[in-house]
Order: sequence, then C-alpha cells, then structure tokens
Amino acid sequence: VDNVAQPLQGANVLVEGENTNINVHTNISGKTDEIELSAPNVEYSLSPQTEIKPFSEYTITVTKLGMEQKVIEGVQIFPETVSLQNVFLYDKMSYVNRT
Repeated sequence: VDNVAQPLQGANVLVEGENTNINVHTNISGKTDEIELSAPNVEYSLSPQTEIKPFSEYTITVTKLGMEQKVIEGVQIFPETVSLQNVFLYDKMSYVNRT
C-alpha cells in the first residue's frame, strides 16, 4: 500500500456557507485557483466583543470518483487573510483495507 500523499487532479471541491455555493476542480498540482470568500469587517477581529463573529464559517466537500469523500465543517475564514485547507482523500479500496 502506497502511503505517500500525491496531488489529485480533477477532484471536485464544493465550498458552502455565508450565502456561498462554489464548485471548482483541482489542477495537476492538486490545488484549486484562489477562491474569494466573504468575511466580516476586519474591525471585528481587532477588539474583544461578543455580538459578531470575527470570521465566516464554511463547509468544504471534496470528492473524486474511486476516492472516499471528505467533508470539513466549520472552516473559519478571517478578513484580509489567505487561508489554505489541506485535504487528504483515500482510495476506496485502501480505505476498506485500513479498517
């Protein structure tokens, strides 16, 4: 069994939340193009307060034929910040052998 992570081209990436529903695919490097997502004004991140979250929350679902689906909930996006989310998918056959 090959346990080395490899870039996965053509995986479907669905980003949902904050009135957003974006569907993109990974490239040969296993990455998507940059996705711009909304987040609250940066002012909410600069001082303690309890009325408004200083971030937006999204759910990311990654799928590819023959691979186990991965869902990541509660991904926090802050304003004026680039966020990266690594995702590891397992081949369905090796996933069955791991359990």
